[in-house]
Amino acid sequence: MKKLITIVILAVVIIVLIVIFGGSPTPSSTTKEPIKIGAIISETGVAAAFGEMSHKGIQLAVDEINTAGGISSRPVQIVWENDQTDPKVSSGLFQKVTGIDKVGAIIGSNFDFVTQPLFSLAKTNKVVVVSPSNPRIPGAFDTNDHAFVMMTEFDTIVRTFASYLKGAQYTQLGIVRFESSFAESIEKTLNAMQVEMGKEQLISETYKQIGNNDFKTQILKLKQAKVDLVFLDMIGPDPVTFVQQANALGFKPTYITHIGIQDALSIKGVDPNMFNGFVLINWNFSPASFADKFMKKYGVQPDKSADRAYDAVYVLAQAIAQTPVGADVATTLEQGTFVTPNTSFKFNTNHAADTTPVLIQSITEGKLVPFNTL
Repeated sequence: MKKLITIVILAVVIIVLIVIFGGSPTPSSTTKEPIKIGAIISETGVAAAFGEMSHKGIQLAVDEINTAGGISSRPVQIVWENDQTDPKVSSGLFQKVTGIDKVGAIIGSNFDFVTQPLFSLAKTNKVVVVSPSNPRIPGAFDTNDHAFVMMTEFDTIVRTFASYLKGAQYTQLGIVRFESSFAESIEKTLNAMQVEMGKEQLISETYKQIGNNDFKTQILKLKQAKVDLVFLDMIGPDPVTFVQQANALGFKPTYITHIGIQDALSIKGVDPNMFNGFVLINWNFSPASFADKFMKKYGVQPDKSADRAYDAVYVLAQAIAQTPVGADVATTLEQGTFVTPNTSFKFNTNHAADTTPVLIQSITEGKLVPFNTL
């Protein structure tokens, strides 16, 4: 009898152990494979402010998606990497996140010259890379079979200035620009617009580094050429240096620029009134609903394509989830329409956004305000 009782007790113990450790998992313990996305962004170096905004936008999207149960019940996991605003570093990180981390796609990077090697590697290795903060520039910063941008063609964006230029009273246009494909595209488009309006081609001056510049030589050349309208392609402290030196040399043209001027407006100790009257094109404003929740989470307003980095997470996560095993995520991106809390997004045949909203604004007392058309 004792032997029978012992056998029964052992049987019960075995059954319990099977239920606990070997039985079918309960729904709450089931975990689907995460959607892994690489984020190769510039968290240090000259593009650090852009990388910080990308990080915040990406993290906001991940938090929302995972709180809601993931995409197709799969959580989103980001593999974070800092390219230090260095193209050589970004190339090495591509190999790491694809070869070791096995990500399904990559968001990266912030500046064009750091993103270009990622695009080349995307094509060679057939791994999708999406850039949230760069427009498409045919022949200079182009997309390819596996490279996508969340903005449209840069020529279209710059041509927003056409209405201003047609109404402005000026004789000679000049540009002072950083040596990059981004700035070269601005010059090319402005030149084309000059020709279309029957005006002289612009006068171009370039510089090679961001920060710690002396623009006196460029300023004197523009002054001698009687330039009275200047486009400044500058970020960081460079617009401050240029305007201060130009004023000291008696050169006081009308200025036009792009949204990069915001960096100079935010520098402590700089009088923002020195930029009064600047006219700019702004492609970095966010939907109000996104701006509100971004502000609530981080205590700052979104900037520098934070909303496009956010959208890129939703787009890539949906594309990866919809792509059959062994198939190409690029094909899914080409054919699909992807819904984010901000927008309904689709890539055109050039792997760029169909449109990018752009505002023409002016600066008054350090604030961006709507530009009153002449």
